[in-house]
Amino acid sequence: MPWAAIALAAALAAALAAAPAAAGAELWVSAAGAPGGVIAGAQVVHVFVDDGAELSEPAGEPSVTVGSRELRMVQGTDARWHAHFAGLRAAAAADATASPPGTGLDFGTLCAGGAEADAVLAAATGAAQDYFGEAAGVAFPLGGGCGGGYGGPREMAVLRGERTAGTAFGVGQSIPVVGSAREAAALVWPFIQLYDLGSSVTIRHGPESVELEYGTTDGIAALRLDREVYPPGADVHLEISDAWLNVDPTDEDSWTWDVGGEGEGRVIYRAFGLHASPTGNTADVSPSFGALGCEDTCSLQIDLAGGALEAVGNGNGAASLGGDGGLVTLVETGPNTGVFASYDSANSSSLKVSAGAPRGTAATVSYSSAKSVSIAHGDASLDVGAGGQWPSGTRAGVTLSDTDANRNSRQRETLDVSDAQASIPTIITGSPLTLAGARITALGAGGERVAAAVEADALSARAIITPEAPVSAISVDYGAAAAPVPPTLNLLLNYDLRSTGSPSVDATLSGGGSTHEIASGAPPRGLVGIPREALAGAAPGRGGTLLLSLSSPAPAGSPLAIVADVFAFGVDGGRAVASQVVRLELEETGADTGTFAGSIEYSLAGARGASAYADLATIGDRATMVAADGGEDVTLTYGDLAADGSRRPVSGTASTASHTGTVSFDRDEYGTSDTVTVTLRDADLNTSPDTAESYRVGPLGGGLLVLTINGVQWAERPGCPAPGPDLSLLETGPSTGVFVGQLRVPAQWCDGVSPVPQPTARAKIGITYADRTDARGTGGIAATEAPRTAGKSLPLAISDARPAAGGLAVALTGPPGTALEVIAQVYGKDGAVERIVSAAAHIGGGGTARAVLPLGDGGDSVRVFAWRDGLALAEAHGPLSLRGASHP
Repeated sequence: MPWAAIALAAALAAALAAAPAAAGAELWVSAAGAPGGVIAGAQVVHVFVDDGAELSEPAGEPSVTVGSRELRMVQGTDARWHAHFAGLRAAAAADATASPPGTGLDFGTLCAGGAEADAVLAAATGAAQDYFGEAAGVAFPLGGGCGGGYGGPREMAVLRGERTAGTAFGVGQSIPVVGSAREAAALVWPFIQLYDLGSSVTIRHGPESVELEYGTTDGIAALRLDREVYPPGADVHLEISDAWLNVDPTDEDSWTWDVGGEGEGRVIYRAFGLHASPTGNTADVSPSFGALGCEDTCSLQIDLAGGALEAVGNGNGAASLGGDGGLVTLVETGPNTGVFASYDSANSSSLKVSAGAPRGTAATVSYSSAKSVSIAHGDASLDVGAGGQWPSGTRAGVTLSDTDANRNSRQRETLDVSDAQASIPTIITGSPLTLAGARITALGAGGERVAAAVEADALSARAIITPEAPVSAISVDYGAAAAPVPPTLNLLLNYDLRSTGSPSVDATLSGGGSTHEIASGAPPRGLVGIPREALAGAAPGRGGTLLLSLSSPAPAGSPLAIVADVFAFGVDGGRAVASQVVRLELEETGADTGTFAGSIEYSLAGARGASAYADLATIGDRATMVAADGGEDVTLTYGDLAADGSRRPVSGTASTASHTGTVSFDRDEYGTSDTVTVTLRDADLNTSPDTAESYRVGPLGGGLLVLTINGVQWAERPGCPAPGPDLSLLETGPSTGVFVGQLRVPAQWCDGVSPVPQPTARAKIGITYADRTDARGTGGIAATEAPRTAGKSLPLAISDARPAAGGLAVALTGPPGTALEVIAQVYGKDGAVERIVSAAAHIGGGGTARAVLPLGDGGDSVRVFAWRDGLALAEAHGPLSLRGASHP
């Protein structure tokens, strides 16, 4: 099937949908679905018959009449039989609008019916014809005149979506074609048969008939607006229902009205094509409206002079053509629908309320009837639905109701931070550096200053910059005290430059004579770490200077809504710090609801500890933030343009909550080398509602958890190994706040006092949890202690140890066959270890062993241990005094 036939299948389907017919019917008429069954003006009617014939089978042309005159049918590539007709006088008036040919409502080449039209067929097909004997006239698509002069480029501006004639008038056709003339013969299609139509038109095929009225659409054409009251900046969605505008039943018609330009009042047919590209058609067809039976109904009038409304470009067409502005284009919603809309496929309208339109004003839109467009503001309400206590790691729903934010009734909108017209619900905690109090300079490609209007939006801490020339970089001098920066704080740059259109951004921060790279080739929005020294070197009372460089310049004239904050998180002087700005890009719950929703969740600073903060979503509809402590109020503020025209903050507040943590063991008693399961319960450690968090606290605990034995914190020393691998605490599920980890009971431990490890047999094992913020909002210690561990060490003992010839004689008892290492630590008078000596021993079959340790000279006392596999399993009672002892 030729491409034209494939591409136009959708167009034909729409035409079919508009043409009702009984089950089993063969006759279809495009205008049958028009309101009142009225055809008007130069409207072309598409008629086709589906008699079930195959394209490859010879078949007779079906008999169809318009009134009492024959309508000639052509078989298309879809095997159906097609024809188009229109009123003769209206077609001539429409054709007269073409200047030059092919523009306006050009019907192509108009020939008289009978011999003149047949001569065109004869010249194209190479065969004598007796075909158009009953039509008053025929419009052919190409130029060049009737008869033998027919040919040249296409001039017909209507019937853009016609069906291709089957095999160029081959099988099944009543138009004979001679030899190789098929290609030339195809160029006479599609033709439009013209008749002197009366007020009543009957299309008949056998027993089937369709009754139409030919006249005007006065009293039938309708104008619709999507609403009566609009906020500033809103799209005005305009629809016109009028069969008179539906000239082409095979494709979407497009009409452009000049409602406020130099050529105000002119009307252009198909001024713009796909993606609003100009077609070259600028012919004004309005002078022929009277001859086309339009009278006053087809004049679209919009009051742009008052400044409340403005014509803008969209996917339908541009707001200006050839330097003349004030153009509004409406495109048919589908082939043959007869409904024309100002909105494009993205639901953006070619008519808008001006962003600066004052409240209480109104404008008028007229087509057949007049409609008023009123500009007014509504009061907003904001709710943070935390539901009473708001634990960390859980979402609090945010709901905003504001008719002013509903600027497009056909879209589900988002309050976008990069939209200069949008008001953004915002949370500010602590003392972040923002653009609200900064000195901002726009720079050109060469670093020169660009003149720009700069407006600070204090409520959302944004800056709105409207430059007079393209901008390649933005310099920000915060002008705030920023030195020194406590070493415990984590600094981050939070920025949003999406409104510039730049695909990537470089960021540097200068202060104190040094410059630091913060980001290179980064996305236009992000949260990145800042080296502390980048601000620590700034002069007292002065912050750093931030330079944001764009990979492609931002255009002049358009307002740029930008964000550049410096956040600080951590602990300063024992006090948690969370200096940040959180902006919620709430999403409308549906098209035209005016209700916007999102959520906010937080984690406590103590739960994050010294972890990275770059995973925070401080801009978005599901925002995340850090709370310094539980029990604090979090206030979300929205700048509402109220009904009285004033800008006022609307706020919603929720209180964070903190909990008292507990820690427990899974058993009451453990043996050495047993596995201990530790359970920590603290909802404050839950930082996300969607994932199970994990914490790694090291082999000895420390920070989050601390391991104790006999009430003493473990102290790692040389020769005293850590108690197994790192202790990892894993949350039992998303948002449970219950964390479980395991460690192995060591056979010995180091208390930080004894120079050697001590056996854990019969000791008490404990865990302490430093709960930074408990339910009272203060710090606390949660501790648990297990009973003594069972004695599982070897039944080994040092039965005697005394100075003897050759050194120190040590007698041991234990299981026969046990290999041991006997170690002696020799101490000086000051109590310090002077030396360590050792000797091997093996317990014989009698359960005893003897070893002699060469102590050497000097020393005040000695401690003796029996070791096996690196563990001290027994110690001699002592220490033993060496005073007066003789040494070899």
